[in-house]
Amino acid sequence: MGRLYSLCFPALLIALLDPAAVQGQVADSLTGTWVKLPDSSIDTWGFPYISHLTLYDSIHHRVIIHGGVYPYGIDDDVTPKWFSYSLISHSWSDLGTSGSSFRFDHSAVHGSDSQKVITFGGTEMYGFGSKRNDTWMLYLSQSPFWTQLATRGDLPPPRAGHSAIYDSKRDRMVIWGGYDGFLDETSPIPNEVWALSFSDSLRWSRLDVGGAWPSSRYRHAAVYDPVRNEMLIIGGHSFGDSPNPVWALHFTPEIRWERLNVSGPAPNLDNLLVFWPRYPRQFAFLDESRNRILAYNGFRSIWVLDLGAPELHWQPVSTNQGPPWYFTADYDPTTATMYAAGNNGEVWTFRLDEFVPVEFLEFKASWESLSARVRWTVSEEEAPAEFHVYRESSAGTREKLTVTPLTGSTNYDFADDAPPLAGAKYWVEAIARDGTPSWHGPAVLPPFSALKPIAARLTPNPFRSNPTIHFDLSHSGFVSATVYDLLGREIARPINGEYPVGPYDMVWDGRDKLGRQLREGMYILHVQTQDRSTSIKISRIK
Repeated sequence: MGRLYSLCFPALLIALLDPAAVQGQVADSLTGTWVKLPDSSIDTWGFPYISHLTLYDSIHHRVIIHGGVYPYGIDDDVTPKWFSYSLISHSWSDLGTSGSSFRFDHSAVHGSDSQKVITFGGTEMYGFGSKRNDTWMLYLSQSPFWTQLATRGDLPPPRAGHSAIYDSKRDRMVIWGGYDGFLDETSPIPNEVWALSFSDSLRWSRLDVGGAWPSSRYRHAAVYDPVRNEMLIIGGHSFGDSPNPVWALHFTPEIRWERLNVSGPAPNLDNLLVFWPRYPRQFAFLDESRNRILAYNGFRSIWVLDLGAPELHWQPVSTNQGPPWYFTADYDPTTATMYAAGNNGEVWTFRLDEFVPVEFLEFKASWESLSARVRWTVSEEEAPAEFHVYRESSAGTREKLTVTPLTGSTNYDFADDAPPLAGAKYWVEAIARDGTPSWHGPAVLPPFSALKPIAARLTPNPFRSNPTIHFDLSHSGFVSATVYDLLGREIARPINGEYPVGPYDMVWDGRDKLGRQLREGMYILHVQTQDRSTSIKISRIK
């Protein structure tokens, strides 16, 4: 069956009905600028998607689009794909069809590792609009790939249109809200708060929350404020009272809801005169360095909430003519830039007009012999900027490596002569000509490996208990064998010491660092000597 179209008016009319079209008439001290990036068009996707995910990849400087729904009706002839847009070459790449099933209204968070994105739930594009409660990880390598995560504990009810935040203090994802209707949004899910702990073997738990609760809502925004240790809920569509009030979920000293007293014209979706009124979604991002929230309604309207003001007040932002309709967005906090991608294949950026941060065209770290080379590129107009290089420690602090600032060029190549063999993360602080600082990174240096990997294997693989690790040393030295889960967390280190030349067959009891038997599932075994390494995908079965 082909496409079933419903009646549609030109996008121009929809733009005219958008409240943002008259937003520039608001007398306000805040202004911002939308910029459409080149070589993006509807031909990229072949037809418009809405309610998709837009993800900013800071490592590879690109925007990734996943999922979405065809707004005009059902289309059985479409092969779902996902795409990436390079912010360096300004070109689209087709990422194929593999990975998480094609869906819309799913959530995503960037965790502690900038190379990993965790997604949850959503509505299946096919399968009669069924809602999901599965969890996936998107690994942002040069060729990104998906892995479904095997979680523990009771699962949250299936849902779509919910919000999710990453609680950095507790290393967990927190979700709330959403809907569970049949191809519509008329049925709220239970008004509960759920958390997925990354530090407790990917365990789900329902949080015990006090205080007066907000009414259920969907396609709202959520922001985590680490300073106040709370999750803020903003806008969306409500099943009860007006969605305009801002609610805070405090995590200390006890978990409780509180309705905040915020004045001013609040971010709003319900008054958008569009032909699919439930599809617009609220977005909000924390500008931690300036202690404020940037809110966006998927069209072109922008608001700012200053969290440090004596009285909280929404401030609308006057902008130029921005993107048309049904865009979704992600945010780069280092440059205070929002990236929005829409149903027509376009990609736009938005920045407040307070400052123009230095923009990197390329940023990477790599091994050369036993030194790490950190390289980045800026445009000609950014050449007068000054740069400092930092290396992130295992504790998360940043050590300054440059004594004097680097400046006067467009291409930079910095050598770190004493990098850790286990790899490192590098950051660059850029000082613009007007004195505005911005952080860029991390550029990830992988664990050191020579041209030839060490000959190592595990037998049997898959294993049930007591597998054997085989490796052969051509010269004596230090050897480690480390087991990681698919999130990159160390689970066990069965080998860690000095060994003479020769072949080795070492039995591992299959237990983690705490002496517990590994759960069934997939893991990575990384064997490393002073100058060689290899990684093996292993699995434990019942």
